[in-house]
Amino acid sequence: MEKEILKYYSKFKEIYNEENYPEWFAFCNDHNKQFGDEGYKLAVSGHELKHFAILQTKIYEEKEIIIVGNNNSWFVPGNMRESLKVVKGLKKGIPEDNFLTKDESDYSRDLRSYFEILGEDSKKLFERAIGINRFWIQTGPKCPPTELEIEMKSNFALKNEWKILQEKCEKWTREIIELINPQLLLLLSGAAQKLYPEGSHNNGFWVQHCPAPSFKRYKQKLKPDYFEFKSLDELEKFKAIKIKNGLEKSGLI
Repeated sequence: MEKEILKYYSKFKEIYNEENYPEWFAFCNDHNKQFGDEGYKLAVSGHELKHFAILQTKIYEEKEIIIVGNNNSWFVPGNMRESLKVVKGLKKGIPEDNFLTKDESDYSRDLRSYFEILGEDSKKLFERAIGINRFWIQTGPKCPPTELEIEMKSNFALKNEWKILQEKCEKWTREIIELINPQLLLLLSGAAQKLYPEGSHNNGFWVQHCPAPSFKRYKQKLKPDYFEFKSLDELEKFKAIKIKNGLEKSGLI
């Protein structure tokens, strides 16, 4: 299976270049000037763009859960030098480390907390969950980043390239998911949830939608639930409830 998945790394490296996406690479090159040769600046949040990461974890033998996030943010928010080092390493292939359990980002810490609420068995399931994002290119916490949104309003070639890249990543993400064929597919964020409808998939795995860890606007009604939360704590508990539903529907607990 690892050999089949590594083919996606090769295929993406073949197409992801300046010749195929000149406007995107031009945007990155201009954006990256602020960071100099090192690609980051001390005490500045963010580092150079253009890098990508597919899997966030190794492929565990159990193949029980795949967790799909929206896009790649900073892997080590408090240390941009280390964060840049991580994403450069993740381009090479299936990682040996598990970046869902390292607790170096808000994303990983929040995810762990939801599973821990549900008990020791759920916590162990999380520790061997397989992590991937629906869009592989690193954009930072906002996808697309604000500067890119502004640029795309007048640069339609850039907007088209961005759309094509997203569609390609999403298509291959679905293929990787179905190749691994987990018991539970957990889709975090509205963008990731467009990959599959919630419910039982033809392959036999259960698809569970859940708000992203970064979603904190508890006074905003969530579709399709139309549920307005009274507090942030209530919203966080709701995320754990959604995950529990997926674990139960898939027969993992």
